[in-house]
Amino acid sequence: MEMVKNKWDHFGNNFETLSIWITEKEKELNALETSSSAMDMQINQIKVTIQEIESKISSITGLEEEAQSFAQFITTGESARIKAKLTQIRRYWEELREHAQCLEGTILGHLSQQQKFEENLRKIQQSVSEFEDKLADPVKICSSATETYKALQEHMDLCQALESQSSAMAALSASARKVANGGSSAEGAAALQQRYEGVLSRAKGRQAALENLLVHWQRLEKELSTFLTWLERCEAAASPPEVDVSADRVKVESELQSIQASSGRCEGNEVLFVAVAS
Repeated sequence: MEMVKNKWDHFGNNFETLSIWITEKEKELNALETSSSAMDMQINQIKVTIQEIESKISSITGLEEEAQSFAQFITTGESARIKAKLTQIRRYWEELREHAQCLEGTILGHLSQQQKFEENLRKIQQSVSEFEDKLADPVKICSSATETYKALQEHMDLCQALESQSSAMAALSASARKVANGGSSAEGAAALQQRYEGVLSRAKGRQAALENLLVHWQRLEKELSTFLTWLERCEAAASPPEVDVSADRVKVESELQSIQASSGRCEGNEVLFVAVAS
């Protein structure tokens, strides 16, 4: 009977120790679910916990073997109660293991989201930096409407490429709210959004400046063309005739009137000349 009592006490102590251990591990898992520690630390912690839980199957098997060793010395009712307790603690262990495995999957999912967010953040940061570098280069000299138009078209292509990043920026901001460390990720996305908007604003400003310059060049070249055409007519009218002046009085008077009209137009086009020269 002493041997049976010792086995019973040993079984009872081991059962209580395992029950307490399962309860404590469940508390650890609950705390880990709301942990704000670094993701790699959470991964390491859950992997260690799962290993510990898996190793406890030997303790359950040991309890079952102990119960079997003295089953013949106890009543059927007591044997049934012990079997029920063993079934219960095995179920608790299985639930603990399932909880840990589900939590591992959740943490790994959070890690995947964070890694994807950080990768997209780096890509967009690089893209924004490239646009900043391009806008840092001064506009090349535009000495005609044709050159200005070409520069404007090239810059509009840059603006279109820059605007195409808006959807990526929106997706980045949305994903920042889903990652585990949503606070710092959201701050990073917001800072990048501010940089992006600043670059877009500068690009739009340069586009407007080029558009105004193109309008200026087109007006200037049109006025210059008009002025040169008028100047050629004046030169033609004022140039000496290649042959002797006709003795025909009517023809001579007509040529004189043409020269006088050209002189008047010269005075009238003085404002146009000043505009072209400026």
